[in-house]
Amino acid sequence: MNRSMDRRVAALAVTLLTIAFAPTWRAFVSTWLSQMSHGFAAGALALWLLWRDREALRRDGSPWPFALLAVVPLSFGWLAAAVLNVQVGQQAALPLILFAWWAAVAGLDAARVALPATGVWLLAVPLWDVLTRPLQWLTIVANNLLLRVARIDANINGDLISIPSGTFHVAEGCAGIDYFQIGLLAGSAYALLFLQTWRRRITVILVAIGAVIVMNWLRVFSLIVIGHVTEMQSPLMLDHGTYGWILFGVAQVVSLAIWRRVEDGETRDPMGRDVAHAVSLDTPLAAGREWVGAMRSGTRSHRVLAIATGLAISGPVVHLAATSLRQSAQPNMTELATFTPPIGWQPGPTDAAAAFTPAYAGADHHARTVWTLGAQQVQVDRFMYSIQRQGKELIMYGNEIAHDSLRVGAGETRPLGPSGVRATITVVRTRSGTRLVWSWYRVAGDVTASARRAKLLELKAFVRGTPTAELVAVSTACELSSCRDAVSTLFGFLDGSPLLAPSP
Repeated sequence: MNRSMDRRVAALAVTLLTIAFAPTWRAFVSTWLSQMSHGFAAGALALWLLWRDREALRRDGSPWPFALLAVVPLSFGWLAAAVLNVQVGQQAALPLILFAWWAAVAGLDAARVALPATGVWLLAVPLWDVLTRPLQWLTIVANNLLLRVARIDANINGDLISIPSGTFHVAEGCAGIDYFQIGLLAGSAYALLFLQTWRRRITVILVAIGAVIVMNWLRVFSLIVIGHVTEMQSPLMLDHGTYGWILFGVAQVVSLAIWRRVEDGETRDPMGRDVAHAVSLDTPLAAGREWVGAMRSGTRSHRVLAIATGLAISGPVVHLAATSLRQSAQPNMTELATFTPPIGWQPGPTDAAAAFTPAYAGADHHARTVWTLGAQQVQVDRFMYSIQRQGKELIMYGNEIAHDSLRVGAGETRPLGPSGVRATITVVRTRSGTRLVWSWYRVAGDVTASARRAKLLELKAFVRGTPTAELVAVSTACELSSCRDAVSTLFGFLDGSPLLAPSP
């Protein structure tokens, strides 16, 4: 098998990977444009590291089939994230899939060379927000100590820091997550471009993290001190975004000075490559393992390449096939929305002035019906989703029974009968008065009031081939002082109702 043929086969495999994960590549660009502009820098750094070490990446041509054991769960992890429409999960899985694929195809040593680029690429994934709450907590704790040292009377209650001059809310935006991510990227770039030993690289990265965390503590502390001195009259009390980035720049200058001290004594070539690693690869033993030259007959390597590529793209292929089949056989949503009310209840007119509409977007079908029994009236809203995708999901940000400004009370769940089915209770304000709303989800043959469980049930729905999911909300008018009569009305309407039965 000649070198030209090997390159064509490798190019075909890379093309298949690129096409299979095209939605995730597009999602990266969209995320970087909308909320993570430093993602472009992280992606560029990862590509540069691969280009810089391209010779080392081609040296070891002995496949490492054990890596296939990682390719399969990672690809199906991507599939699970795609089914759940969790974009960050798909983005986090992709670099790991490619790393495991490369380890299987090119060998363990070549995978080690690609490890830094994989780590940098993960810095471009919007998963670091999970650190927001811990960083917020650390900022509050640190400022409590700093205010004591400064002898400024302060009372801390949760996220609020109160001083005699006023109260500061240490919100999630005060956690410094943006500073953290960019500082971590800057430290990683310096460590991987200019340092050779991992001990020194890790030192630089830890310094970068520590510097931005401490800087953010001092940023919040200085704002509190300024507010204290100026009786909350400083313009910084209203707008301190630029102030924060100025302090971040100062912190980076200090960090750079420390990084240079760490770098002292190390030898590096003009391209910033790890000299010790490069020399070891130039030994006769490493040279004898040249990627193409080490292939015994080419058959085994190409077999591993084919298997690894097939396993890597199995997740996207299964997702595409299942989605295509379901799009060609979408159910009749109007028929699914039809149900028989309890005995005695009659269809009633929808009063536009009194109508309440849950704030759910992207549904394929919204069925609203009104039922009456004497003076009692119940409104049923059903938001049905046949095939969910990004931005068109039952459970997603912004989908809720009512916006905060309209909710009088919410969050409690209660059982609706002997079946044990629970509903979320919400009291909302409308133009015509107050309404009591009971709501729940029907997904994959189950009924639940938990949004988290409803989201996970989408995996079960995918396996069963029953992707239709819905929100059911029943509501009736109630007095703000007491909804006792409204509770009795809803219990009477739902007694034996098919709306509480598992979805088909």
